[in-house]
Amino acid sequence: MKELIRSILKEEVNQSNNPKYNKLMNIFVSAMRSEFPFVTGWSFREDPEDPDGRFVSVYLVIDLDEVKKFYGLPYNDWYDDKDFRDEIINSGRSWAYPFSLLKVGDSNSKWELFKPFNDHAEFIYDEIPDVLKPTYEYENIFKDETEDLVKSLDIDSFLIR
Repeated sequence: MKELIRSILKEEVNQSNNPKYNKLMNIFVSAMRSEFPFVTGWSFREDPEDPDGRFVSVYLVIDLDEVKKFYGLPYNDWYDDKDFRDEIINSGRSWAYPFSLLKVGDSNSKWELFKPFNDHAEFIYDEIPDVLKPTYEYENIFKDETEDLVKSLDIDSFLIR
């Protein structure tokens, strides 16, 4: 009976309707904006590949013009066509990097440019108190018990708005 009550109390709530997720991500985005002003918001990933529920999977919403200013990089040549640019922005497609539509160079250059952003995101998430983070139930097969662990943040990719 105790397990039944526990499972009812722990029942997963849809992330998008969960105020805890909303508060967590709003704090996260506000903190990220202090270093990376092109981050304007967030959105839940619609098809999370996380069957165990160990991650908060999100897209970060960015302002591409602000990304361009921040990194001081030009748009890719194929992005200069305004109609094509509007089509890309309105498509809802996600991008691997905030600067995916800018001229950066090879994939190593992209990672070197992205690493400070990624490091800062990890730092910010780690600094947010655990009481504000959602948890998942972890079954420790070696100890034959369950424990609640804090979900990690998974920034899947970026949406341009």
